[in-house]
This record gives sequence, C-alpha cells and structure tokens, in this order.
Amino acid sequence: MDQLKQSFTTAIGALEVKLGEAEPAKQERAAAVEAASVALAAAEKKTEDLRVAEESAKEAQATASEALKAAKKSLDDFLPDLQEASEALDEAKGYLQEFVECALATFTSMKDLTEETFKEPEPPASYYETIDGKKCDRAIIDACREAVAGQGDGRVSIEDAKKVFEKVADGSKETTIERWTMRYCLTHFKWTEAAHDWVVKECKKITQEGQIEESPSKRAKTGSSYYETIDGMKCDRGIVDACREAVAGQGDGRISKEDAEKVWAQAEDGNKVTDAEKWTLRYCLTSFNFTRAGHDYIAERFQA
Repeated sequence: MDQLKQSFTTAIGALEVKLGEAEPAKQERAAAVEAASVALAAAEKKTEDLRVAEESAKEAQATASEALKAAKKSLDDFLPDLQEASEALDEAKGYLQEFVECALATFTSMKDLTEETFKEPEPPASYYETIDGKKCDRAIIDACREAVAGQGDGRVSIEDAKKVFEKVADGSKETTIERWTMRYCLTHFKWTEAAHDWVVKECKKITQEGQIEESPSKRAKTGSSYYETIDGMKCDRGIVDACREAVAGQGDGRISKEDAEKVWAQAEDGNKVTDAEKWTLRYCLTSFNFTRAGHDYIAERFQA
C-alpha cells in the first residue's frame, strides 16, 4: 500500500509537472479563443450592420426609382408648356425688336423735336421776285432770262428748258409758287415748240404741292361771282368762262383767233388789264388749248 501510495503520488506529481508545462499553451489557447470570440462578435455585428445598410440601400433605391419616374413624368408633362413658353418668348423678342427698330427709334429721334424743327427756313429776300403783285420764284425766271439772252435765237431751247426744269424740281416737287412762276415764264418768254412741250410734260411728272383743281376747261361754267379761285389764286371768272365757252363750241376744241378776241375783250372790259386779269390770262394760255394764231393774238397784246 505504501508503494502504491508512493507511485500514485509520484504519478500525480509528474502529471502536475506536465500540467504546469502545458499552462502557457493553455493560456495562449484561451487568449486565442477569447480573441476569436471577440472577432466573431465583431464580424457578426458588421454583418448585421451590412444587412441593415443593404436594406436601407434597397429602400433608398426604390424611393429614388419612384422619384425618378415621377420626375420623368413631370418633365414630360412640362415639355409642352416649355415649348409654348419658348415660342411665346421668341414672339415677344420679335415684338421687342420691332419696337426697338420702329417705335422706339422713331420716339428717340423725335422726342427732342419741337414745332420749330418742322418749320421750313425762311428763304432769303432775293429768293422771290414780285411780278404783277404776286410772289414768283426768282431762280426759275433768271434761268429763262439767261436762256433768251444767250447766243441762240432769243427763244428757250430744250437744253435751256432742262436748266429751267432743274430749278422747278430742286425740291422734288412743284410748289404753288413754282407753278404760277412757270405760267408766267411760258407766256412771257419765247420758247421753241419742242422746249415748251417738253417742260410742260416733265413738270406734270413730279409731285404737285397743294390741291390741284380739275382743269377749268373740263368744268362747266359755274357760279356768278366776279372771281373764281384757281390753284390758290383769285382769277377773273369772265375770262375763264370765255375760254370755257370757246372750247365747248362747234370748233375743234381749241380757242381760235376769233375766240381769243372775245377772251381779250373780257380782260380789257375796264380799259385796263388788272394784275388779277393778267394772271388769269397766263393761266388760260397754259391750261386751255389755243390755236397758234389765238395764242399769239393774246400774247402780243399782253406784251404791249
């Protein structure tokens, strides 16, 4: 028994020695197990976190997908309105451009204008020449004077007529004063037939200022007053009516020498030819159709 106890004690001691020798490894394994447990817990937590994050991501994706669909539908619904607004904007730009180029430009150019701006400058005193109580255009008359005073035959030629016409058309129109001046020049100066016909035709082509009445030769005898206003001037009605009666008679529509004698008698009825009668005769000589003999009859007495 003693030997058995001794052997058992010896075996237990040996076992304790081995256990002591294995203690560090045991602790190391325990530490490894502990570390593994910690790592496992961390991994499990991370896995859970990832799962939660995945769920959140899926929910966010679904929400974003719905939002995208809604945005796309909203955009599709908005595009027609956008197109309409774009077209309206282009139209508005067109109106604005038209306004800037037209109304605004006109307003800008006119906003500083006054009544004085539109007044024609007063011509110098020498611009006009008074003949038989009426203002005439001096430049037109001087052009005729120069023509008959030249080296020709004392008549206004076609080349001279072109220079006269330049004075008439210098303002791109024929004014009332210029018309009466031409009536004076056509009866006071001698013209070649070609020059006379040319200048009359050219004057009719340019703009006529003021109200031009229908030719008295085309109007019936009207009124009973002494004067008849023609082209802004009081004319002797008796002289004009005598011309009307002459062209309306049985002749060829022209005033003959015999008719011209009656016309002159109307002008000379008071043993004196007044300024109004002179201007009426000038008007009739250029507005009615005279025979050459009838025209010369009045012209000769007119110049006497």
